[in-house]
Amino acid sequence: GKVDIDYSGPVDDWQHVGKDVRGQRFSTLTQITTDNVGSLQLAWQYNHGDYSWHGGDIGASTFEATPLLVDGNLYFCTPFSRVISLDPSSGKKHWAFDPKTDFSGVYAPNCRGVSYWKDDSAALDGVCAERIYIGTGDGRLIGVDAHSGKRCSDFGDGGEVNLLVGLIVNSMQDAHSEEADQRTDTY
Repeated sequence: GKVDIDYSGPVDDWQHVGKDVRGQRFSTLTQITTDNVGSLQLAWQYNHGDYSWHGGDIGASTFEATPLLVDGNLYFCTPFSRVISLDPSSGKKHWAFDPKTDFSGVYAPNCRGVSYWKDDSAALDGVCAERIYIGTGDGRLIGVDAHSGKRCSDFGDGGEVNLLVGLIVNSMQDAHSEEADQRTDTY
């Protein structure tokens, strides 16, 4: 039968992949219990559409992202490095950011998650005072405004940092530093 939902319990964010900066993975939420978990029903679902199967230029994608919940916004990344913000109550899309990732040489695209950062010294309504960062499948770190999904132009070069600078890259499977190639130590 239908179980009444107790909305009086605590509300809690999940601002980091492991819940908090220490990765404790503990939630203070009390609305879902051993008594009512069996009565849960699907509230909504969202299809991000970023899938690939074996064949073509890239291998099969996997969806492995841990979403973040910050101030009433649900953030996650897709296997193709897109960042999406949803309303957690309805599943309605607030915005999506597409970094136009180049997957040349990437066998199986995936994204494990995004990061949230807040500039405590900035005005709360300021552009990029709260940011979502994503590491893309082609070796870039990109910062976008948490409320609009637009690039934070004051981060790196036009909102991104190329993480491959200084690396010898034959393919994304084989990125390594030139310094490592010159190492003569034996172990």
